[in-house]
Amino acid sequence: MVAAMWAFRARSENLAAARFVRIAERLDGLGGPESLRELARRSITDERRHRERCAGLAERFGHAPLAAELVEQPSPEVAPRSLPARRRLTYELVAFCCLTESINAALLTRSYAEAREHDSRAAIREILADEVQHARLGWAYLSLERDREWLAAWFPMMLAATVPEELRDPRIQPEPSPALRAHGVFARRELRSILIETVSGVIEPGLELLGVDAGPIRTWIDEHVGE
Repeated sequence: MVAAMWAFRARSENLAAARFVRIAERLDGLGGPESLRELARRSITDERRHRERCAGLAERFGHAPLAAELVEQPSPEVAPRSLPARRRLTYELVAFCCLTESINAALLTRSYAEAREHDSRAAIREILADEVQHARLGWAYLSLERDREWLAAWFPMMLAATVPEELRDPRIQPEPSPALRAHGVFARRELRSILIETVSGVIEPGLELLGVDAGPIRTWIDEHVGE
């Protein structure tokens, strides 16, 4: 179970690295602020480092070598192709950084608090510090982007791609064993609670502060995740 968890995270980091490659290229192409372009480039390096760290832990805990599987490929387009280029960039930065990375940072904060196994705890701390910066990239971009009112209509689609199916299941799952908790694993009901708290306490206020209607996010969470 521990090996599978770290292998899953390695695959996720591999996909994230490819996504940041596209974000960085689009920021360059559209002439984004240099500070954000640099943060995007640094995020690629971060995610590649996370990938190797997670793969190493997976193999240490008994998983088969992952190197052949973790070959970085171009990330599939996530923004609707009907949107113009600049809005596609905005869509991806909001979906991936403002939503996904903000949620990841909250989950990792709790995971770090739970973890007791030395190597897992150290890896979680490293990844958490970077995920906070990745979320910051999205929020910083959105604060500078004036064309943002249209985003509200797309939040349900973003959340459907961001929130795993298992967190939409209202059934309470068994508590993980003490051994798994030592690696930062906690119950699904706790994941759901953190997700709801992060959306209501971080994401919704952040969007509303920038003048973006967060109502569709609240509605989607109530319908698909709320208790």
